[in-house]
Amino acid sequence: MTGRRASFQGASFGLTRPTIFRRASLVAIIAVVVLWAGVAPAFAQGGDGSDNGGTLLAAWLLGLEGLVLAGMGIFFIFVRPALLPEDLHFLQQQEKEIDTAVPRLHPWLRHVFVVLGGHALSAGLLTIFVAATAVRNGDQTAVAVLAAAGGGSVALMTAVNFSIRSQFRWLLLVVVGLWLAGLIAALLS
Repeated sequence: MTGRRASFQGASFGLTRPTIFRRASLVAIIAVVVLWAGVAPAFAQGGDGSDNGGTLLAAWLLGLEGLVLAGMGIFFIFVRPALLPEDLHFLQQQEKEIDTAVPRLHPWLRHVFVVLGGHALSAGLLTIFVAATAVRNGDQTAVAVLAAAGGGSVALMTAVNFSIRSQFRWLLLVVVGLWLAGLIAALLS
């Protein structure tokens, strides 16, 4: 599987998965550093010059959750293979059997994961922005919006991953923990 060539819409780029992973990881790290460097100053103090520790903590926790969500989006767009070993385990099939039965499944799933990754990346960026601005300034409506958005994104994703006994379920639970801790900090401030 490590030698399989990557293709997008049927065009081979001549890259193996390990090469793609290394390049995508580097791009993701650079993007995250640039993104965080751009928004971190907004977390320093509220727009009114205040320095409420509770809203600062909430903003940082929710901003970090958004950063992780954006990182997951980058992973889904650039790195995630069509089928993970846990997918095959859940389907109770071998990859060869699936390839034979549904030969176009892999390219189709790549498209699906690019779309999913785009949504996760966008949700993460919006979460970071709302955390750095409205939450940092104590806007409880923004906190309610992030509560609903987190429920429909990271909490739902984590619940599904627990239901299928995914290898990533505990890692995702950490993301939910950041989200919940940020919400609690915002409500207590």
